[in-house]
Amino acid sequence: MHNVNLNVESIKNDCDGLRREVEKSDREISAMEQEEERLKLQYVESKLQYEKLHASKYAKQQELKRAREDKTRTGKERDMVRGAIEAPPHVKSR
Repeated sequence: MHNVNLNVESIKNDCDGLRREVEKSDREISAMEQEEERLKLQYVESKLQYEKLHASKYAKQQELKRAREDKTRTGKERDMVRGAIEAPPHVKSR
């Protein structure tokens, strides 16, 4: 009977050790899951910030494109008016 009790006690100690290992692993996994969630959130926030900056850049590029087109059009109109004003009198009558 004594041997059986020693065997049971040994098994119990082994189980306790294994339980502690499982609990430690569970804590490590839980910490990893929290870190994963933090990194996912950071990734989403970074991606959102990138998309906002990209949209802002695109809007500014379009604004610059329109400004350049307006400048070109205004320059051509100015040249046409200047040409009409500076044209010799016989050309104006046409």
